[in-house]
Amino acid sequence: MRLLRRLILALVVLVVLVGVGDRATVWVLDRQISASIATLPGVPTDQKNPASVSIRDVPILTSLVDGRLRSVHVTLSGVDLTTRGTALHLGNAVTDLEDVTTSEPHVAASLQASVTISEQDLSDFATAAGLSGTLGIDQGAITVSTTVLGQSVSIGFSPAVSEAGRGFELTPASAQVAGTTVSLDSLSALGVTIPSISVPLDELPTGLTLTSVAAADGGLDLSFVGTDVNVSSLQTAS
Repeated sequence: MRLLRRLILALVVLVVLVGVGDRATVWVLDRQISASIATLPGVPTDQKNPASVSIRDVPILTSLVDGRLRSVHVTLSGVDLTTRGTALHLGNAVTDLEDVTTSEPHVAASLQASVTISEQDLSDFATAAGLSGTLGIDQGAITVSTTVLGQSVSIGFSPAVSEAGRGFELTPASAQVAGTTVSLDSLSALGVTIPSISVPLDELPTGLTLTSVAAADGGLDLSFVGTDVNVSSLQTAS
């Protein structure tokens, strides 16, 4: 009976030690991946800890032997891209990756991600793209305000994913003059040019596709999915 108790106790201790070792390995890997992400192109360098990584594999040692991490959750303060020669900040990036290879190149079999573009960042981009007027986002509506012949004009824009899923467009959808709804054609007749705003996201990794873009309070919410995505770099694979 004493021998049996000792064996049971030894097994319990062994299980605890294996569990502690497993979690310690995850802790180290989380921080190594976070440090690697912080060095990628486009990741802001003015923040001490721009990335947070959580590996959800249990046990982790089995995943390392298999050469794949089954589930990885990453939150990132943001990514800076250059599109049409203008800087654009994608903030609050949240990414879930599955079946990520542990050897180079690190490829995720599947990926889901979301980011936000703040109202100010979108406005700065639109201005640099040649849009005149003041862009604002309020209660899920995107508007550009300007003045024509002394009258206040407000143009509503509708966001949509581009055909290839590698960017999005803001297209004029409605207009008001002095608070009265008018047709877009009537503004054109007055000589008011209302261009669409195209926002390509070609610097995103190959295999990543934009699936939705929607106006939210204070900005735009973007969602992405991907298969066989090379996550070793934020730059487009050549």
